[in-house]
Amino acid sequence: MMITVTVQTELVFTLISPPSLCRHYFGQGQPMASEVERRLAEVFVDDVLSPAQVESMCAEHEAEEGMIEALAARIAAIVSGH
Repeated sequence: MMITVTVQTELVFTLISPPSLCRHYFGQGQPMASEVERRLAEVFVDDVLSPAQVESMCAEHEAEEGMIEALAARIAAIVSGH
């Protein structure tokens, strides 16, 4: 006797915003302190870094402050052409 089972799945891939990535790494999915959220919003420029680049930067830092400083420096360098 042979039983055939068909399973249908749907994968949806969407871009994750930098604040969401930071919440994942530094806040276990919860909102970060309002000052941290504000600083992140101030330094981030859309379409300069990919979500993968932001995720990599999050993984490289132990705290959000260091990551935000590194993010600001990398974005400034890209925007200025250096």
